[in-house]
Order: sequence, then C-alpha cells, then structure tokens
Amino acid sequence: MKKLLNYIGIGLFVGWSIAILVNFSIYQHTTTQATLLHPIFDAILFMGIMVGIYFLSMRMYQKKEAAVSILLTVLGAASLVFALILYV
Repeated sequence: MKKLLNYIGIGLFVGWSIAILVNFSIYQHTTTQATLLHPIFDAILFMGIMVGIYFLSMRMYQKKEAAVSILLTVLGAASLVFALILYV
C-alpha cells in the first residue's frame, strides 16, 4: 500500500508537470500578474510543494493520525491568509 501511495504522489506531480508544459501558452497568458520568477517555474514549484505536503502527511499519518489533522488545518488556514494577503 505504501508503494502505491508513493506512485500516486509521484504520478500526480509528473502529470501536473506534463499538463503545464503542454498547455503552457494558455497558462502563461492567464498568470502573468502574480508570478515570482516565471509562470512555468512557479507552477512546478507549487506542485512540488504540494507533493511534499502529500508525502509528509502520509508519513505523519502512519505515526500519529491526529497530527495530520492539525497539520492540514494549519496549512489550510495559512493558505487562506496568504491568498487574502496577495489579493489585497
């Protein structure tokens, strides 16, 4: 089961990266305002962070289930605050 979950996480990252590369012209046109370095680099960096959170939460779940709920709650709240700061 652990191998399957690893393959799912890696597959999501690779699939997202391929989708960004294939649809790059559309993606670049719609995201030119809020990029740090370059739209494609930012998209792959963002997905890399999401895959990292996926693997971190999977490992934490194996050790202590309640810690994952706290982690995801904190990350969700931080994401909402960050989005509001960027929007304003």
